[in-house]
Amino acid sequence: MAEEKTTYSADFKAEVALDAIRKDVSVGEHVSLYDVDQTVVHSWKCQALEAISRAFSGNEEAAGAVPGDESYAEVCRISLQIRWGDMDAAGHLNNTVYFRFMEQIRITWFESLGLLGGVGHGEGPVVVDASATFLRQLSYPGDVLVIMSVGMPGRSSFDTRYQLSRVDEPEVICATGSSRCVWVDFLKHKSAPMPESLREAVLNALLRKK
Repeated sequence: MAEEKTTYSADFKAEVALDAIRKDVSVGEHVSLYDVDQTVVHSWKCQALEAISRAFSGNEEAAGAVPGDESYAEVCRISLQIRWGDMDAAGHLNNTVYFRFMEQIRITWFESLGLLGGVGHGEGPVVVDASATFLRQLSYPGDVLVIMSVGMPGRSSFDTRYQLSRVDEPEVICATGSSRCVWVDFLKHKSAPMPESLREAVLNALLRKK
């Protein structure tokens, strides 16, 4: 009996190809998260790069939006207190605390959607890439206003952005950040389609922005 051939949707191929182009996911992570052979990933990556090249050739107006130029919409904002123990030896907020603040607003948002319960059932969100840009020092005492925005979702992942400022100076941005969240099946050790409630929450936020 011939072995049944696995088929993948266009959205899934695009998501894996973009991860390969951005290098947000390592070689080993491609296998574990997406369960796709690296030769297949390389082929999809080449096809995606060719498509991007064609999009920029000829009439620029006909090409449409620049690939990767995603629109983001705010979904959550919270205030977090700076603790004395959050300071480093120089009396400034330790860099690791910025990531903790970004993590906390992510958790707060997921909780508001009632999605963290999925972790106990073998599925849940995982951050596969995170970065931060430090623009201005934060110090004790004070409260930090953290704002989280989301971008267009894929099959199992979506990108997030963050903005941090002091509550008493919200117009002064002290740091920005970004991360990629992937919905993962923990038992199978690979990505899984994100819950419809999560997808709808992201899409509704983007629609409200328009």
